Parts: sequence; structure tokens; C-alpha cells
Amino acid sequence: MGRLKSIMVVDDDEVNNFILKELLLEADVADEINIKSSVDEAIAGLSGAKGNSIPQLILLDINMPVKDGFDFLEEYYENGLDTNETRIILLTSSLFERDKAAVSKYPRVVDFVIKPLDMGYFKRLVSQIAVSS
Repeated sequence: MGRLKSIMVVDDDEVNNFILKELLLEADVADEINIKSSVDEAIAGLSGAKGNSIPQLILLDINMPVKDGFDFLEEYYENGLDTNETRIILLTSSLFERDKAAVSKYPRVVDFVIKPLDMGYFKRLVSQIAVSS
């Protein structure tokens, strides 16, 4: 199975972040897992990232207070952070067709994953991303 150098998780829920990080570590899918609890924190971290610190995958929660996943996507592209090969997977507790339509203009978004994470599916997805990176 392919491994990634770095995964960034962007989610405001501390419990979800703890559980997701533990699952990712147990699944052994990445060398490094960075947790960001807000859009601003994630954008700041990405703005200064270089080389191996640029995540190959971002797991992005759609529903967050203040700024949500769609705000992140807007800022990600407006700030020119889409110039690398980073892939983005949107995490959501419910999926609406309007959400799928809304992200069609963001080519870095490769999938939607419904919470809680199905680790079998997620491992296959990460493996595909690792192979194509």
C-alpha cells in the first residue's frame, strides 16, 4: 500500500481530530499528520509550507463555525496554494447534491467522505493518491 509524506486535517472538533489522528496513525498511511482547527490556521500553515512539509492530502471538514470548508477552498485558490499536487477530500456528516455541485470548480477536490470514516475505503483512496503523487 502507498504511503503519503504528509496529511493535513482541517476540522474544528477536537474530539474528531483526536480520533481521526489516531485512526490515521493506526492505519499507517502517512509519515506526518498535521491537525489544524480552523480555516485561518490551515491557510497560514499552508502559506509557509515548502518541500516535504506541503501535505499531499488535506482532509477538510465542510461544516465549521466562522469559516467553513468552502471558505477554505476559496482562500486556498485565491492565495495560489493550488500550485502543488495536493489532493483534498471533503469530510461531511451529510452530503447534499448542492455541495457536490459547489466543489466542481475546485479540481484539487478528489472525493467526499461521509463521517465516520470507513477505514478500508480510506486506505484504498490514500493508496491511489500516493501512487499518483
